Amino acid sequence: MNRGVLDEVVAGLIVAAIGAFFLYHSFSYGIGPVNRMQPGHFPMLLGAIAVALGLAIAAIGMLRGGAADGSRRRWPVRSILAVLAGIAAFALLLRPLGLVPAAAIAAAAAAAGDPTARLPAILGVGLFMGALAWAVFKLGFGLTVPSFDWRF
Repeated sequence: MNRGVLDEVVAGLIVAAIGAFFLYHSFSYGIGPVNRMQPGHFPMLLGAIAVALGLAIAAIGMLRGGAADGSRRRWPVRSILAVLAGIAAFALLLRPLGLVPAAAIAAAAAAAGDPTARLPAILGVGLFMGALAWAVFKLGFGLTVPSFDWRF
């Protein structure tokens, strides 16, 4: 088994293990029927989906057998770090700045992980995602988080 295949199998098993963790712990919140969902219903569904997708990723990795030329794919370190930075930015900026700026900055940080992305595209992604977050979470769901909060 070459390194590329091993990476896919391990990644799939990690996703499946995380899904199994959520699936197991969701039952402590109660599931309930579909027409009367309880707090554990949605985490149970997401956990089951993650288990299924993780096992599918691992199986496809084993069946494919890696690249035909035996080459190894490199990990996209810049992209991974950019997405993690976006998540951290959202978590750190939601309370001090509000939903729209936090979502815009987080999306722009994640978009910066693409080595081919240019500044106008990164800013466009940030603005679009900030507006989308406002429309979905404030207008659609009525979330009580402030849209803009400029207190420092």
